[in-house]
Amino acid sequence: MRLFAEETNTNLISQALEEGVRYSRYWPRSLVEKVCSILKKLYAFDQSKRPDKRYLIMSGMYQLASYFISELPKRNISEVNNDRYSSLSKQTMSTLHRIFEYVDSNFSKNITLEDVAQEVGYSTSYFARFFKWNTGQTFMNFLRQYRVNKAKIILLNEKVPITEVSERAGFSSLKSFYRSFKAEEKIPPLQYQKKFANIN
Repeated sequence: MRLFAEETNTNLISQALEEGVRYSRYWPRSLVEKVCSILKKLYAFDQSKRPDKRYLIMSGMYQLASYFISELPKRNISEVNNDRYSSLSKQTMSTLHRIFEYVDSNFSKNITLEDVAQEVGYSTSYFARFFKWNTGQTFMNFLRQYRVNKAKIILLNEKVPITEVSERAGFSSLKSFYRSFKAEEKIPPLQYQKKFANIN
């Protein structure tokens, strides 16, 4: 990733992501299909034991960056100007990084507000306000989206029972998984898999 960042015009990528529409459900269908295709390839490369997988992953990352720069639709300019991320301090960014790392390591377990607040040394109420103010969404909503994205990666690359997908993505029940997935993607998980996956 460091080599990728050094050799890529990071200003262009940062600008595209900062100004672009955040949620894939609002992207053009063609862009969604391209991004899904690349993510599937990246996952396959990462799981492989090929000696050249590092370069294959870098190639996929370049292609992904190219699509975001050229095809990601832009948000309304007033929305961009009000983006809270533009004024985050280093300390805030460091705290958010710790939160995201904690979620990445524990998303398959039961995570509560109290757990994450304790991880960063905040009271539960202060943590809830801190996260909402600096990200624009509640922590539990972020966690739900994170788990849905994990489920999407599994659905796009593996043919496993839907109960296993739900458990591996960290959902407490199959009902909760279906409800959360449909809230994010507007379609049930199996329909999403049938629509976008290419699994033999």
